[in-house]
Amino acid sequence: MSIASRLSQVLRDAQVVLINDQSRIVLFSDCHRGDGGASDDFAHNEATYLYALKYYDERQFTYIELGDGDELWENRDFASVALAHPQVFAQLHKFYTDRRFYMLYGNHDIERESMDIVRRTLWRYLEPQAQSDHPLIEGLTVYEGLRLHYAQPGKATRELFLTHGHQGDWLNDRLWREGRFLVRYLWRPLQRLGIKDPTRTSKNLKKQANVVSDILTWITDNRQPIIVGHTHQESFADEGEIPYFNVGCCVFPDCITAIEIENGGLSFVRWRETKDDAGNTRFTRVAEAGPRPIASLT
Repeated sequence: MSIASRLSQVLRDAQVVLINDQSRIVLFSDCHRGDGGASDDFAHNEATYLYALKYYDERQFTYIELGDGDELWENRDFASVALAHPQVFAQLHKFYTDRRFYMLYGNHDIERESMDIVRRTLWRYLEPQAQSDHPLIEGLTVYEGLRLHYAQPGKATRELFLTHGHQGDWLNDRLWREGRFLVRYLWRPLQRLGIKDPTRTSKNLKKQANVVSDILTWITDNRQPIIVGHTHQESFADEGEIPYFNVGCCVFPDCITAIEIENGGLSFVRWRETKDDAGNTRFTRVAEAGPRPIASLT
């Protein structure tokens, strides 16, 4: 099935979420939370990510994670991920209990399309050494897509389609079990030696370009603004451009990126951990693009 066909399928089945000018939403993607070991690409940005989550929580933002939140291709056992990042999951639990959390699955956590797996891992997880069951985010539903319906009084509703963006890429979608096998047993050991995984869209510029090109065509054909992740390549459409937005990722060498929705507009932001002259840690948020009014998207 083509990228266009898969995106249309996900759009058709996506959960609708109503938003307005009072809504505050932050979108992160591609955290790839791992087991805290040498191949955990998220670990070096964890402090920045936690600081950002607390910032958004204090300001009553809803958090939407656009897939590949946890690295379940490299890590066979989700419990190792939960145990490596307890503060992160405590913060996600808080967003969820406040009814301000949505999780989407991507290709690296695609097994969460099974509700049974979500119940056995994200709702609770089995701690391997103690063989005891631990609660985590009980009751959570994981989606493949969301449709944000933005309403203004007296005006037509605008829609933003959210999904991970791997759909239609055979190795990352329909053949994901084969892709997971290659990553888990071939490329993960080689990654420790500094060898990049060519099966990952984020590491393959040609695959990136092909995926983005197909999505742009789909947007034009369907007149449907979209926000995705997957490629780890941020994108923010200016006025007059095809309304394609990419959140970026949380595994850049020196930063994490996000898209914020506030006052009816989209903004692209970058978070960094820095040191001041005294050597103290500082976290900075820089809005690099926007706000772009949702009402202007066609």
